[in-house]
Parts: sequence; C-alpha cells; structure tokens
Amino acid sequence: MYRLSFATQGDEYSYHALAAQLAAGEPVDVNPCDTFAQVVGESRANEPGLGVIAVNNTLSGVVENAAVQLVRCRPSELPPIVARVDLSVALSLAGSREQDPASLDREGVVCLGQRPALDQCKDFMAQFLPKVRLVESQESTRAIKDMVKADSVDVLAIGPAFAAHGLGAAILHQQINPAGHKTSFFVLQRDPRLQILPEVPTHHLPVTVTSVGFPEQPGEKEKVLAVASDMGLAMVRIIDFAQGDFTRDTDLRKRGGGLFDVAGDPYDAAMYEFRRRVNQIKTNDARIGPFTAKVLGSYYWENTAV
Repeated sequence: MYRLSFATQGDEYSYHALAAQLAAGEPVDVNPCDTFAQVVGESRANEPGLGVIAVNNTLSGVVENAAVQLVRCRPSELPPIVARVDLSVALSLAGSREQDPASLDREGVVCLGQRPALDQCKDFMAQFLPKVRLVESQESTRAIKDMVKADSVDVLAIGPAFAAHGLGAAILHQQINPAGHKTSFFVLQRDPRLQILPEVPTHHLPVTVTSVGFPEQPGEKEKVLAVASDMGLAMVRIIDFAQGDFTRDTDLRKRGGGLFDVAGDPYDAAMYEFRRRVNQIKTNDARIGPFTAKVLGSYYWENTAV
C-alpha cells in the first residue's frame, strides 16, 4: 500500500510526525531530519516533496526558534505552505528508569531537551528541580534517545510522553509545560498544484500566508497593520522574524518583518491589493530599502481562527 512520506524534524515519535499524519488523514512514512534546514531541503526535493515545520503562534507556549530559522533559511526558499495543523502539546519529564520524583532535585543531574521544550518547561524546573542542569539537544526525541542510551539516574529528558513510552523510557512527571499549550505546524509541499492532502470540509476559512519584510525601525510593523486595517482585512496570526536576520531580498539589507496570516484566498483581489499597498510603503531611510510582501502559500481553517 502506497503511503505519503513527509520530511519532519524528528522521527515517528515526534509531534511533527503526528501533525503529518493528521494532515494526510492516514498513516504516513517519516523521513527524520535533525535540522529545520534539512526539512526545507527534503520538502523541495522530488522525494518526498512534503514536509512539516513547527511555527510559533499567538497561543500559549510559542516555538521561537522555528521563526528565527524561517528567516535564516530565507522565506523565498520555502516550498509553498499548503496546510496547517494545530496540536495540543504536552511535554513530560522522563528517565531511563523509575525513580522517586522527590529525589530528582540534586547536584549532578542533567536534563536534556530541545530549546523550545526547555523554555516551555523552565517555570516547572525552576520551582521543583532548581538543582538540575538543563542541556540543549537538537530535537526532543533525540534527547530521549540520548537519555535512554546513557542509562543513568543522573540523566533526564523532556519530550512527548508517547515518545518516551515508545523508546522504553519511564515517565517521571506526566506534564511539566503549561496546560492547554498548542503548537501550529505548517505543511510544505513541493508542487501546490497537486491535490495530495485530503480536503477538510470543516476547515473552511481561506488564509493566505504572506512574507512581509520591512526596515528595522520603530513603527514600521504598524504601517503594514494600518494597510490591513484600512482594507478591512483580518489578521489571523503574525509570526515575527528575529531582529537582525536577513529577509529574502538581499544579503546587504537587514530587515524586520514576519509571516502574516491574513484571512482570504490568495487569489482574491484583496490579497493582490494588500501586497501592492505593502510594496508601495516607503521608509524614511532609503539606504535600508523598501517594504516587501510575497505570498508563501495558503491553507483553510475554521472561522473561529480569526
């Protein structure tokens, strides 16, 4: 039986893999990648031609590093965005063997975790396990694998409970990040003209994903939002780029900006007009360059997203 294959940051035990399966509506094969850049590269290749990336969002518990890497990999190099999946993400504290949770807070214990996971769980760790040293790992399932391999009571890991169970680890605390945390995942597809993913009738709000770049000066983002407000467009979500990173235009100009999710079909006249107006915004410093706006893709979502 043929199954779709997705490039994901993480293996079959990751939330990325779960998002891919939900987007496909059926079991999928996973091509594990260690870095965001590898996911982008695999998504642009003939095979698999599909990929899943986590992005930060306006819900509680953001994934900051994903947005930073978006701009470092250049938005213009991303394959088109064709779907979005929101997942409730619970992170557990795991060990290679069962231990009394009360005994974990001691000198010499280290806890492995991906940077966003460590950030989401820092309040819990600071309150209950302040003596445990946090060590950054490339990816959550990698952190659990390294912990299991170490097979030591002094090595812990943060990651999904289902990954810990699947890899033979013991759950020491079931959820240590804030309850209700959600992460959004964008699905990248090499050729958006093909109807590869199933259509979901309940996800019926058209949303256009636009990369917007502007000079890093106070008030520049507000100029873009003023255009949208004047046109009566609803912003579903804004994913800010990290300050100082390069946008798609040139290596010589530093820009602010981000991904702007705007309610509306990418082929609506309003979307063309929005981009036209943004591209005509001027800056007081001509050396920094003009504003830019370019469509990266689209997806459908519930009306309640606005």
